[in-house]
Amino acid sequence: MTNSILAKKGFKKVTKRTIQNDIKIFENLGLIKSHFNPLGKNNGSFTYYTINKTLEKFAKKIISTAYFINKKIKHEKSKNKELKKFKMKEESQKYKISYQITSHVLGKNISKNYKNSKTYLEKQNLKKTISFLEKEIKKKHKLVNLEEIKEITKNKISYKNSLWNLKDFMEELYEYEETKIIKFFKKTLKKKKNKVWFMSKKFKNTDFNELIREFKNKNRIKRKIKFENEIQINKSNDIKNAIILIKNLIKSKKPNEK
Repeated sequence: MTNSILAKKGFKKVTKRTIQNDIKIFENLGLIKSHFNPLGKNNGSFTYYTINKTLEKFAKKIISTAYFINKKIKHEKSKNKELKKFKMKEESQKYKISYQITSHVLGKNISKNYKNSKTYLEKQNLKKTISFLEKEIKKKHKLVNLEEIKEITKNKISYKNSLWNLKDFMEELYEYEETKIIKFFKKTLKKKKNKVWFMSKKFKNTDFNELIREFKNKNRIKRKIKFENEIQINKSNDIKNAIILIKNLIKSKKPNEK
């Protein structure tokens, strides 16, 4: 109905929502009165509006005054909003500058402390590993001079890796003469001191197996002689034990014969 009147008078049509808002404003200003009528149970209801005759003469003045008051309130709200936004931006900028300075200083200290603690732990682990390997090697192989190995290697990491390699070499060649193994290992280490990992057993594609074969080929006869001597010693010990056992049996039978 409103839009049809507006159309007849050449005005632009408005949405239903706008009309509802305008009616609400007029009602709040007291220019119109609402009348609510229920239509009975399950039949809904309807509302209609009537003009307040008392304020009809002052309607234009009331509307214009309300319009400007509303505009002023909106302007004040907008102004306060912008001011608040500006203050927040200013505070944020101050915090950002402060944060950047603080975080830069703290970050530098944290980074430095982290690096120092990490380096310290790495050094401690390296020290423990070297100590463990030295004890293991000295316990099983008395003829090894670890100071010579240390002199050949360039640094502690290379020394640690060389100890692992020496341990593996000694275990792999346990049947051979210890002095020969040590001599061969030192000679090889001098050649490969810049790439110690090439002598490692635990990595793939290293020279470990090839070096073991090389040593075995060079010391094949010596191992055979040593191995045969060990068998002979074992045999002689068995014969001695057998003789002692027979003597004891003879002694135990003599009293019975009498």
